[in-house]
Amino acid sequence: MTTRADYTQREWALLAEAPMLVGLGMIATSRSGLVGTVREILAYRSCLRRETALAIERLDQQNHLIIAVLDEQPARHRVLTAPLFSSGDPIPLLSAVLTARLRMVEHCEKIADVLADRTPYAEAQEFKRWLMWIAHRVAQAGGGGWLGSGTTHTDPEEERMLDRLAVSLRIGSIVDADTAPPRATLLAT
Repeated sequence: MTTRADYTQREWALLAEAPMLVGLGMIATSRSGLVGTVREILAYRSCLRRETALAIERLDQQNHLIIAVLDEQPARHRVLTAPLFSSGDPIPLLSAVLTARLRMVEHCEKIADVLADRTPYAEAQEFKRWLMWIAHRVAQAGGGGWLGSGTTHTDPEEERMLDRLAVSLRIGSIVDADTAPPRATLLAT
């Protein structure tokens, strides 16, 4: 199992930023209205709790990489939300959400490279599935209907983004496309 010490500072920054980019990027992708966006934010925050990630995703307690990235998330979010709470300035948070959508696919491609170079295969696959699980949970939380208050589902734009993320993380490839399980199976949802 790998730990933070197994990665360069740049590589660690990529890994630690990934959950935030994926979660905020999926929020920006959604067209679920005000209520749906609030539901997506709550789902995203829930995904970053160690207890939720370990229980729902059934992650191996020994995946030190995911645990280390989860433990770093509160400090990362304080940097984004501190201006909002201290001065009422929403610009840093809004900027982060909009930027996340633009950066998340490219960021996930870089993560796939880092994981391929530095991480044992099983641990890397689990980390990638965890990122996809976050994206899927956020996408489903938005709901449909008036102001996003309907039942949980993903809209076509979110489905396309989930597919792009899976490709960028190299969860499925052209070579194994015929034998690869559907995305729902990969996500274990």
